[in-house]
Amino acid sequence: LTTTGGISGFEIFDYSPNGQEASVPFETRTPNSFVLAYDNTNGLSTGVALANASGSSASVTANIYDDQGNLLQATSLALSGHAQQTIVLNTTYPNTANKRGMVQFLVPPSGPISMIGIRVGTVGATTTTTIPILTK
Repeated sequence: LTTTGGISGFEIFDYSPNGQEASVPFETRTPNSFVLAYDNTNGLSTGVALANASGSSASVTANIYDDQGNLLQATSLALSGHAQQTIVLNTTYPNTANKRGMVQFLVPPSGPISMIGIRVGTVGATTTTTIPILTK
């Protein structure tokens, strides 16, 4: 979708194995970075779906912190133009397992990105829901 005017809307995501759906609004913010709070404790897993809104490839820097503010890891995610990638933090970054904290995603100079947070119960629960992404 390309426009010179403002738009609004939402996307519906579904998780077919258990028939759950979640809706999220279109991303219209243009911050320098996004912040996702994560909680990978008590059978929960936090994930994120990133999308590159630009036609150019992008490298998104992710700074991962624990709940005490300690930097656990700095990494980058490569996204082709108009591509998306979904990751589960405690699977992709095992140093977040059984921890709480936040991940700061820096918006690359190549153009805007968009993302949603995802929370999944992994022990005795199948609930999947979206969680808000903050801006900085």
